[in-house]
Amino acid sequence: MSQRYMAPLSMQISCALKARGVEVVFGIPGAHNQELYRGLEEAGLRYILARHEQGAGLMPMAMRGPWAARALRS
Repeated sequence: MSQRYMAPLSMQISCALKARGVEVVFGIPGAHNQELYRGLEEAGLRYILARHEQGAGLMPMAMRGPWAARALRS
């Protein structure tokens, strides 16, 4: 029986975001999402640290990029 390699969930999430055109992620790292941030770096996504959760939610609108418009529709 052969073992198949399965990428960590953080890498799967990061690759899915990248495949959907996400280039930048805003947020606040913590103990519960630390692995996700490692996956973002490995996938080549840019991360911007926010000082407050509400600020992280408003940052994409401030950027006014084409990907920000997609985030607003979903």
